[in-house]
Amino acid sequence: MKASIEKYPSIVGRETHMISNVVLQMRWNLLRFTLALVLCAIVFCLKVVFSQGGVEAQKQSSATASRSSPIRLILSVNKNRVRRGSTFKLTVYLENWSDKPIYVGNQLPGNNATSSLHYIEVETLNSSSAAVFIGSAVVGTQWEKGATPEQKLAQAYTLIKPGGVHGIFESGQMLLPQGGYILTAKYHEVEAAHWSEKELNALPYPVLTQKLISNTVKVTVIK
Repeated sequence: MKASIEKYPSIVGRETHMISNVVLQMRWNLLRFTLALVLCAIVFCLKVVFSQGGVEAQKQSSATASRSSPIRLILSVNKNRVRRGSTFKLTVYLENWSDKPIYVGNQLPGNNATSSLHYIEVETLNSSSAAVFIGSAVVGTQWEKGATPEQKLAQAYTLIKPGGVHGIFESGQMLLPQGGYILTAKYHEVEAAHWSEKELNALPYPVLTQKLISNTVKVTVIK
Protein backbone atom coordinates (compact mmCIF):
# COMPACT_ATOMS: atom_id res chain seq x y z
CA MET A 1 0.00 0.00 0.00
CA LYS A 2 2.83 2.34 0.86
CA ALA A 3 4.69 1.49 -2.32
CA SER A 4 1.50 2.05 -4.26
CA ILE A 5 1.10 5.53 -2.86
CA GLU A 6 4.71 6.39 -3.56
CA LYS A 7 4.48 4.93 -7.03
CA TYR A 8 1.48 6.98 -8.12
CA PRO A 9 1.66 10.25 -6.17
CA SER A 10 1.03 12.32 -9.26
CA ILE A 11 -2.17 10.44 -10.06
CA VAL A 12 -3.56 11.03 -6.59
CA GLY A 13 -2.44 14.62 -6.72
CA ARG A 14 -3.86 15.09 -10.19
CA GLU A 15 -7.15 13.53 -9.20
CA THR A 16 -7.29 15.66 -6.08
CA HIS A 17 -6.49 18.73 -8.14
CA MET A 18 -9.12 17.83 -10.70
CA ILE A 19 -11.70 17.25 -8.00
CA SER A 20 -10.77 20.57 -6.44
CA ASN A 21 -11.24 22.23 -9.84
CA VAL A 22 -14.62 20.56 -10.21
CA VAL A 23 -15.68 21.79 -6.78
CA LEU A 24 -14.43 25.28 -7.55
CA GLN A 25 -16.10 25.17 -10.94
CA MET A 26 -19.38 24.08 -9.34
CA ARG A 27 -19.12 26.87 -6.80
CA TRP A 28 -18.29 29.35 -9.54
CA ASN A 29 -21.21 28.15 -11.67
CA LEU A 30 -23.51 28.43 -8.66
CA LEU A 31 -22.27 31.97 -8.05
CA ARG A 32 -22.76 32.87 -11.70
CA PHE A 33 -26.25 31.38 -11.67
CA THR A 34 -27.10 33.34 -8.52
CA LEU A 35 -25.76 36.55 -10.06
CA ALA A 36 -27.71 35.87 -13.24
CA LEU A 37 -30.91 35.43 -11.23
CA VAL A 38 -30.26 38.68 -9.38
CA LEU A 39 -29.58 40.54 -12.64
CA CYS A 40 -32.71 39.09 -14.24
CA ALA A 41 -34.76 40.21 -11.26
CA ILE A 42 -33.29 43.72 -11.48
CA VAL A 43 -33.91 43.92 -15.24
CA PHE A 44 -37.47 42.68 -14.80
CA CYS A 45 -38.15 45.30 -12.12
CA LEU A 46 -36.69 48.02 -14.32
CA LYS A 47 -38.83 46.89 -17.26
CA VAL A 48 -41.95 47.01 -15.11
CA VAL A 49 -41.08 50.48 -13.83
CA PHE A 50 -40.25 51.85 -17.28
CA SER A 51 -43.27 50.13 -18.80
CA GLN A 52 -45.57 51.74 -16.26
CA GLY A 53 -43.81 55.04 -16.79
CA GLY A 54 -44.19 54.65 -20.57
CA VAL A 55 -47.90 53.93 -20.25
CA GLU A 56 -48.38 56.93 -18.00
CA ALA A 57 -46.36 59.08 -20.40
CA GLN A 58 -48.50 57.90 -23.31
CA LYS A 59 -51.66 58.64 -21.35
CA GLN A 60 -50.39 62.11 -20.49
CA SER A 61 -49.31 62.66 -24.10
CA SER A 62 -52.72 61.55 -25.40
CA ALA A 63 -54.46 63.74 -22.85
CA THR A 64 -52.31 66.69 -23.87
CA ALA A 65 -52.99 66.02 -27.55
CA SER A 66 -56.71 65.81 -26.84
CA ARG A 67 -56.67 69.12 -25.04
CA SER A 68 -54.57 70.87 -27.70
CA SER A 69 -56.41 69.33 -30.68
CA PRO A 70 -60.11 68.92 -29.88
CA ILE A 71 -60.76 68.42 -33.60
CA ARG A 72 -58.97 65.80 -35.66
CA LEU A 73 -58.80 65.51 -39.43
CA ILE A 74 -59.48 62.12 -41.01
CA LEU A 75 -58.63 61.11 -44.59
CA SER A 76 -59.98 57.96 -46.25
CA VAL A 77 -60.25 56.53 -49.78
CA ASN A 78 -62.51 53.88 -51.28
CA LYS A 79 -59.54 51.76 -52.39
CA ASN A 80 -55.76 51.86 -52.00
CA ARG A 81 -55.07 50.16 -55.32
CA VAL A 82 -56.82 51.90 -58.20
CA ARG A 83 -56.66 51.52 -61.96
CA ARG A 84 -55.81 54.67 -63.90
CA GLY A 85 -58.96 56.09 -65.45
CA SER A 86 -61.32 54.36 -63.03
CA THR A 87 -63.50 56.04 -60.40
CA PHE A 88 -61.69 57.14 -57.26
CA LYS A 89 -63.44 58.40 -54.13
CA LEU A 90 -61.88 60.46 -51.37
CA THR A 91 -63.35 61.62 -48.07
CA VAL A 92 -61.89 64.18 -45.68
CA TYR A 93 -63.73 65.17 -42.54
CA LEU A 94 -63.27 66.98 -39.25
CA GLU A 95 -64.27 65.07 -36.13
CA ASN A 96 -64.93 66.63 -32.74
CA TRP A 97 -63.55 64.23 -30.14
CA SER A 98 -63.78 66.71 -27.28
CA ASP A 99 -66.66 67.20 -24.87
CA LYS A 100 -67.57 70.70 -26.10
CA PRO A 101 -69.10 72.08 -29.34
CA ILE A 102 -66.60 73.80 -31.65
CA TYR A 103 -67.02 76.03 -34.69
CA VAL A 104 -65.34 75.00 -37.96
CA GLY A 105 -65.64 76.27 -41.50
CA ASN A 106 -68.82 75.16 -43.26
CA GLN A 107 -67.81 76.25 -46.76
CA LEU A 108 -64.97 73.90 -47.67
CA PRO A 109 -64.22 74.01 -51.41
CA GLY A 110 -63.09 70.75 -52.96
CA ASN A 111 -60.64 69.91 -55.74
CA ASN A 112 -57.77 71.42 -53.75
CA ALA A 113 -59.18 74.92 -54.14
CA THR A 114 -58.02 77.49 -51.59
CA SER A 115 -60.23 80.06 -49.89
CA SER A 116 -59.87 83.30 -47.97
CA LEU A 117 -62.01 81.71 -45.23
CA HIS A 118 -60.94 78.10 -44.70
CA TYR A 119 -60.15 75.13 -46.90
CA ILE A 120 -58.89 71.56 -46.99
CA GLU A 121 -55.77 70.76 -48.97
CA VAL A 122 -54.85 67.22 -50.03
CA GLU A 123 -51.09 66.94 -50.45
CA THR A 124 -49.92 64.24 -52.86
CA LEU A 125 -46.36 62.90 -52.85
CA ASN A 126 -44.97 60.44 -55.38
CA SER A 127 -42.57 57.55 -54.69
CA SER A 128 -39.66 60.03 -54.71
CA SER A 129 -41.37 62.13 -52.00
CA ALA A 130 -41.81 64.95 -54.52
CA ALA A 131 -45.04 66.94 -54.40
CA VAL A 132 -47.41 66.29 -57.29
CA PHE A 133 -49.09 69.47 -58.48
CA ILE A 134 -52.84 69.19 -58.83
CA GLY A 135 -54.65 72.13 -60.40
CA SER A 136 -56.47 74.35 -57.94
CA ALA A 137 -58.59 77.49 -57.83
CA VAL A 138 -58.93 80.37 -55.39
CA VAL A 139 -62.28 81.19 -53.81
CA GLY A 140 -62.59 84.72 -52.45
CA THR A 141 -65.12 86.16 -50.01
CA GLN A 142 -66.02 89.77 -49.30
CA TRP A 143 -67.70 90.75 -46.06
CA GLU A 144 -69.97 93.68 -45.54
CA LYS A 145 -68.16 96.59 -43.99
CA GLY A 146 -68.11 96.30 -40.22
CA ALA A 147 -69.13 92.62 -40.15
CA THR A 148 -68.54 91.18 -36.69
CA PRO A 149 -67.19 87.71 -35.84
CA GLU A 150 -70.70 86.75 -34.69
CA GLN A 151 -72.11 87.63 -38.12
CA LYS A 152 -69.32 85.75 -39.85
CA LEU A 153 -69.96 82.71 -37.68
CA ALA A 154 -73.60 82.66 -38.75
CA GLN A 155 -72.68 82.77 -42.44
CA ALA A 156 -69.47 80.78 -42.85
CA TYR A 157 -69.14 78.44 -39.87
CA THR A 158 -70.88 75.40 -38.51
CA LEU A 159 -70.98 74.10 -34.95
CA ILE A 160 -69.77 70.53 -34.51
CA LYS A 161 -71.12 68.90 -31.39
CA PRO A 162 -69.07 66.29 -29.46
CA GLY A 163 -68.76 63.21 -31.64
CA GLY A 164 -69.98 65.09 -34.72
CA VAL A 165 -68.24 65.27 -38.10
CA HIS A 166 -68.10 67.73 -40.99
CA GLY A 167 -66.12 67.50 -44.22
CA ILE A 168 -66.03 66.92 -47.95
CA PHE A 169 -66.51 63.96 -50.27
CA GLU A 170 -64.99 63.87 -53.74
CA SER A 171 -65.46 61.36 -56.52
CA GLY A 172 -63.86 61.44 -59.95
CA GLN A 173 -61.63 59.77 -62.47
CA MET A 174 -58.14 58.79 -61.35
CA LEU A 175 -55.79 60.72 -63.64
CA LEU A 176 -52.46 60.30 -61.85
CA PRO A 177 -49.78 58.33 -63.73
CA GLN A 178 -48.95 54.79 -62.75
CA GLY A 179 -47.00 54.60 -59.49
CA GLY A 180 -47.22 54.87 -55.72
CA TYR A 181 -48.48 57.96 -53.88
CA ILE A 182 -48.91 59.18 -50.32
CA LEU A 183 -51.89 61.42 -49.58
CA THR A 184 -52.18 63.74 -46.58
CA ALA A 185 -55.00 66.18 -45.89
CA LYS A 186 -54.50 69.57 -44.22
CA TYR A 187 -57.11 71.92 -42.79
CA HIS A 188 -56.37 75.65 -43.02
CA GLU A 189 -58.33 78.30 -41.13
CA VAL A 190 -57.66 81.74 -42.62
CA GLU A 191 -60.45 84.06 -41.50
CA ALA A 192 -60.69 83.31 -37.77
CA ALA A 193 -56.91 83.17 -37.46
CA HIS A 194 -56.94 86.98 -37.78
CA TRP A 195 -59.51 87.57 -35.05
CA SER A 196 -58.24 89.03 -31.82
CA GLU A 197 -58.15 87.04 -28.60
CA LYS A 198 -60.82 89.33 -27.20
CA GLU A 199 -63.13 88.61 -30.15
CA LEU A 200 -62.55 84.86 -29.87
CA ASN A 201 -63.19 84.82 -26.12
CA ALA A 202 -66.46 86.70 -26.60
CA LEU A 203 -67.93 83.92 -28.77
CA PRO A 204 -70.35 81.38 -27.25
CA TYR A 205 -68.13 78.47 -28.33
CA PRO A 206 -64.49 78.21 -29.43
CA VAL A 207 -63.50 78.38 -33.10
CA LEU A 208 -60.93 76.05 -34.62
CA THR A 209 -58.06 78.31 -35.67
CA GLN A 210 -55.11 75.92 -35.75
CA LYS A 211 -53.85 74.03 -38.77
CA LEU A 212 -54.64 70.32 -38.74
CA ILE A 213 -52.85 67.46 -40.50
CA SER A 214 -54.59 64.16 -41.15
CA ASN A 215 -53.40 60.58 -41.24
CA THR A 216 -51.53 59.49 -44.36
CA VAL A 217 -53.00 57.16 -46.98
CA LYS A 218 -50.98 55.15 -49.51
CA VAL A 219 -52.46 54.75 -52.98
CA THR A 220 -51.05 52.73 -55.86
CA VAL A 221 -52.14 53.56 -59.41
CA ILE A 222 -51.96 50.67 -61.88
CA LYS A 223 -52.57 50.40 -65.62
